[in-house]
Amino acid sequence: MKAPLNRSVAVLGTGSYLPARVLTNESLRDLITNYDESHSGDFSTWVDRVTHIHERRFIESYDEDAGYMAAEASRHAPARALPPGGPAPVSVGGRGKGAERPPAAGLRIGFVCTGNTCRSPMAEGLARSLLTRRLGSEDLAAFGFRILSMGVFAGSGSPASEHAVEALAAQKIDISEHRSQPAVPEIVRELDRVYALTQGHLSSLKKMLPPNRVRHLSLLDPDGEDVSDPIGGTLDDYRRCAEKIRSALEARLDEWA
Repeated sequence: MKAPLNRSVAVLGTGSYLPARVLTNESLRDLITNYDESHSGDFSTWVDRVTHIHERRFIESYDEDAGYMAAEASRHAPARALPPGGPAPVSVGGRGKGAERPPAAGLRIGFVCTGNTCRSPMAEGLARSLLTRRLGSEDLAAFGFRILSMGVFAGSGSPASEHAVEALAAQKIDISEHRSQPAVPEIVRELDRVYALTQGHLSSLKKMLPPNRVRHLSLLDPDGEDVSDPIGGTLDDYRRCAEKIRSALEARLDEWA
């Protein structure tokens, strides 16, 4: 008699997404004609009592469809629910020792500065390093991640600046093979997250796309500070710039994986 197969699975996390636009009960006042304040009391409370609905959420544009909302839900909350370093191996069907499952659906992430030779290449290299450590693998593509950098006034094919390469080499991060590329709408609109190094870069990016296609654009620093251009500065200037970028990336990391 054959031994039963050991089929073990686990729910790694669940997620949700709500559109940002909110329609409260109070905002329905002008649409409802059968309400008598003298008998029913506070309007918002009355609607809540009658409908059992406190507020409603509406999509802001046709881009915010079911596919977009499902993708947003799957990418963020499940990743935050996982233990540090990802889940333990999961065996399905009793074959072998199991395989590591990617802890997140992955994101296409871009970093944008001016010439794509100093700040954004360092951001790209540092992001790769942080994700590699978080996921426990250098094969980020296997986890669905694609990381790149661009410049709003960049040409094509220029290497990263010498000081940028040296500043990251001290952290065992190699960006010596980097080659610059311009930030163009065809690339920017296809990414899931695009992080600008300054407000000026963010403004330039927003001008590339229709107003309803800019949700994925934001400033790299969650606190709203620009990352100053170290070009023309000393190696120490580049090192300080790299540390500021690293700090911003570390604050963002939980949003990705």
